Amino acid sequence: MKVYFGFDKKRRNFMCPRCVFGGVYGYDDREPKTAMLEPNKHDPDAVWCFVCGEIQPVERVLCTSAECKGNVISFEWGRCLNCGAETP
Repeated sequence: MKVYFGFDKKRRNFMCPRCVFGGVYGYDDREPKTAMLEPNKHDPDAVWCFVCGEIQPVERVLCTSAECKGNVISFEWGRCLNCGAETP
């Protein structure tokens, strides 16, 4: 995966906002997590998806879902990229 696609399975990965929420694949609760934080640093400002190749802006805000501990929110869609919950 890393050699051919640039996707490191050992890094934390997220749902791609374009693929999942943008209508490319449609959303359900079993979405594959094909995006990684870009650049790989503590406070990134974007995710990169190895499937669609897009870089999408994100913000670091706690998810509003009680079951989720995610804090990577799609800037454009306002959804958690860990669980998919809407986060205002």
